[in-house]
Amino acid sequence: GQNGLSQASVFKEAMEISACAITKLDGTPKGGMIFSIAKDLNIPTKLIGLGEGIDDLADFKKDDFISAIFD
Repeated sequence: GQNGLSQASVFKEAMEISACAITKLDGTPKGGMIFSIAKDLNIPTKLIGLGEGIDDLADFKKDDFISAIFD
């Protein structure tokens, strides 16, 4: 949970970040970190991992993600 926000903050201090990718999405708390990172650090999510391989990365679609949380 909060570890993701802390890590993103440290990375942002060290270098310029234009977007992030969330991988190993296996729970709503981890997925919810997307909103904190976007709001608190102004870093949008560009990619989302839907499996374990490189081919399982997909473009992040905010509306689809929100719908999946509330289904």
